[in-house]
Amino acid sequence: MSIRKTRAGIVRRLWLIFLLLWPVYGVVRGADDPPADDPAEPVIASQLTFISTAHRQDGNRVVSGRGDFPAVTQYDVPLAAEPLWVVGAAVGSAEAVWVTVAADGAIQGVYNLDGAYLATEPLPDSLPPAMPPVLITDAMGSYIDFGFPADIASGSHAVRVPERVAYINADGHLVLLNERDAPMALYDTRAVPSARVVINDLGLAAVYTGADAARYAHDVIGVAHLSTSLTVMDMGFGQIIGRVELPAPQVFEGLSPLWADVDGDGQPDLIVTISDAEAGARVAVFHADGEPLAQGPAIGRGERWRHQLAWAAFGVDGEHLLAEVLTPHLGGIVGFFRYDGAGGLERVARLEGFTSHVLDSPNLDMAVAGDFNGDGQAEIVLPSQSLDRIASLALDANGEISERWSLPLDGVLMTNLSAVTLADGRLALAAGVRQADGRAVLRVWAP
Repeated sequence: MSIRKTRAGIVRRLWLIFLLLWPVYGVVRGADDPPADDPAEPVIASQLTFISTAHRQDGNRVVSGRGDFPAVTQYDVPLAAEPLWVVGAAVGSAEAVWVTVAADGAIQGVYNLDGAYLATEPLPDSLPPAMPPVLITDAMGSYIDFGFPADIASGSHAVRVPERVAYINADGHLVLLNERDAPMALYDTRAVPSARVVINDLGLAAVYTGADAARYAHDVIGVAHLSTSLTVMDMGFGQIIGRVELPAPQVFEGLSPLWADVDGDGQPDLIVTISDAEAGARVAVFHADGEPLAQGPAIGRGERWRHQLAWAAFGVDGEHLLAEVLTPHLGGIVGFFRYDGAGGLERVARLEGFTSHVLDSPNLDMAVAGDFNGDGQAEIVLPSQSLDRIASLALDANGEISERWSLPLDGVLMTNLSAVTLADGRLALAAGVRQADGRAVLRVWAP
């Protein structure tokens, strides 16, 4: 599936969205801009931005910009169905649009009109059930990626660089297509159907492979999500350049690694969670070629998970640290870890009472990092253990984690958190909420 085919195949749906959002057409596209003479004209991939529920294609849940939280305006937008996913993008001078997706794939759009956020009717087109959405943005606006390959695994999504598309197919193979839709490479990787390929700025794609649910009987995500290997592919050449094979009984526990430059050498590394029945989960870091770089402490018992979230400048002096949640289903302990330069990940602070995942859910994107309060320091934003509020956590001058701000949900969080960096650099945030009366809404916080 090339960018050219994606563009041509999406035009009908794009104009459908324009019709549904006709009152805000000028916001989405520019009221004075004429329609393209040839809507199938190819768009260079470098002109496109792809936004997933993890915000970035590298899997690192971090957004740029600075926010004004908690001094933001709250909007509740009624939805026709309870959402599973939400993803958003900036439009116009200081607005955002979001797309919500229900468990059955039904889609609604949420947009700003005259200072208020409104929802479209459910769109005629839908995604396969459980498929996480991807938004494509270009000079014309933002629209849903319906141009995924026909054989893609239903719980996953594709990643793209110029003239290349990588994805997991329904048979668990890692597939690379070129700009003519021709397969460049197909590897029998036995990836789980919900595995997410993550790609860094160098065009290196990584994915958990070697599915083996029998090695460790711990099913917190609701799918057979345990993998025994990690595969790294150069998308430019279609070659496997790195692989990590875990010895039994260890597994990679999660849907994807995340790319981040942990050791500061200018090259992105891979942060993963490794688990087994005796020691439980620990965070580890590998170079792109599969060589180990660092590992953190194990929990010390099986059937206990830890969820790596983001690598960002969480330190008061701008130091980059890893944010994670230990046992998100049992007490939920947020921790910040630093790389010690000698093969270890050292915990510098912890705070209980939060979560980043609901048991049996494929949604691992309930947290996002960024400078939401505008003080120059990154925060991790995530829900409370009870899922009835979201909070911003950051390190303070005493080296402890403290709440910078908190916002009630007046209900229960049902989706990932979707942050948008607006055109003016400020941050907006949205989340699907089931209110106390059972109604489903998209709660939006915007400047």
